[in-house]
Amino acid sequence: MPSMTPAPSLIAAAALTVATLAGCTPAPPKPTTTTASITTTTSTTTTTSAANGAPPAAETHGYTITSITLPGSPPGTSVTVPQLAGGDPAVTARFNAAMQASRAGMPQPSDDTSVSDGELPGGFRSGVTRIGSGVVAGRIVLLWYGKGAAHPNQSLGTVVIATRTATPVTVNDLYQAPAAALARLRMLLPQLDTSGRLNEQWLSGDDIDVNWLPTPSGLQVYVPVAHALGDYVPVTVPWDRIADLLRPGMLEVLRAD
Repeated sequence: MPSMTPAPSLIAAAALTVATLAGCTPAPPKPTTTTASITTTTSTTTTTSAANGAPPAAETHGYTITSITLPGSPPGTSVTVPQLAGGDPAVTARFNAAMQASRAGMPQPSDDTSVSDGELPGGFRSGVTRIGSGVVAGRIVLLWYGKGAAHPNQSLGTVVIATRTATPVTVNDLYQAPAAALARLRMLLPQLDTSGRLNEQWLSGDDIDVNWLPTPSGLQVYVPVAHALGDYVPVTVPWDRIADLLRPGMLEVLRAD
């Protein structure tokens, strides 16, 4: 992978980004401790949207795509937690722990809460989304419904781990000037949103860029919206539209195959 000196904030303690839609919906139930069987699966493919381009090969840079299948609710449903095997042990361990922590921070199955694998409009589901020489990345999407709520909701978690340092890359590590980057995104996202769902109402918050993943063509940002609009709107910002605001060396790390 290209050489670079990672920004100090790459050593940040946060290992993941988890966001749950709030506002028009009740707060998610607090996680509960459950005893459940766990199934580990090795995949030959990964479940990603065609909007992301071709999914990573099942074995790339020595990593193998796997997953943990947890029981959902009601019986017969399940929750998939993306995982990796092989590769750099430190990177694999950090990615797997971050994914499991992301799931643990979301609603848990109970008599009052049903949970299962979710899917955002466009086919965006849980899976490993990138295995590059600079980073490995993935997302988890959970569909949940609290008894008595007006509608179900979806929670989203994204994880990006730098392969050189085995440390998380968060949104705070991306930009030289976060305020300028946020202003740029507020301008670009409505223009690039082919679904037409994004407007000023959904772009006013400071959390619109918290959930993101690197793709070969650009930075994929997941903007939180109302459930009726899909809970999140994924928009890919081409690298050449945002590269000048990234920290030195960050573009090479995120794009490295």
